[in-house]
Amino acid sequence: RSRNPVILLSGRSGEELLLEAFDAGADDYVAKPFGVNMLVARVEAVGRRALERRPAEPSHELALGPLVMDVDSHEVHHPDGTTVRLTRTEFHILEALVRSSPRVVPNERLVNESWRVGGGSTTVLKTHISHLRTKLRLGHGVDATIVAVPEVGYQLRIQ
Repeated sequence: RSRNPVILLSGRSGEELLLEAFDAGADDYVAKPFGVNMLVARVEAVGRRALERRPAEPSHELALGPLVMDVDSHEVHHPDGTTVRLTRTEFHILEALVRSSPRVVPNERLVNESWRVGGGSTTVLKTHISHLRTKLRLGHGVDATIVAVPEVGYQLRIQ
């Protein structure tokens, strides 16, 4: 039960064994003796078939009201065509807020997810939240805001 193609190599052959291999999920079956060129050709053929039936990659974008976060580039695209580049930490904070919206995300979780290997604190988190509000123009032309829930965490609200 793998998404990766499986080719069985065996010294045994016969219709019964072939059927058993395919029933078990094999994509191809090569019986010994075989030449290297034949094996390479079968690996390439199975690889091509696997690529053809692979589902489309999931979107690497998150919606933030009228804004769109590009997870791969760590950018946020405004509907007016402008693009805001975020730092790694700012992006992780915003991503956690977007994925949890409209729930409140506790300060500790935001710090742990954004700094991964220490270095963060609720004071530094507060500064980064302020930078996000300014960079993204939240509440000023964008109908979304990051709300502080005192001594608990932050909540992303999209109007």
